Amino acid sequence: MMITGGRRRSALSELVRCGIVFLAWTAFAIGLALAVSSEFFATPYDPPGLIQFLEQTIGWYQQLAVEQQIATKPNDAMVVREN
Repeated sequence: MMITGGRRRSALSELVRCGIVFLAWTAFAIGLALAVSSEFFATPYDPPGLIQFLEQTIGWYQQLAVEQQIATKPNDAMVVREN
């Protein structure tokens, strides 16, 4: 079976279209990567503040676990769920 000129043009145009889409997405990804500030990836500049935040988060999580254990009424369960 021989491929006709119309099919060959169709396959070629599809290949060109895929190449253009690939190049557009690649340019977008590179532009996005260059636009991200290096400060975004920097280490926290306030370690004591970070430690305090983590301690508060752990305390909240432990308090929530205790509240879940003592919530016996439906009203209590709603308050725990909102927390």
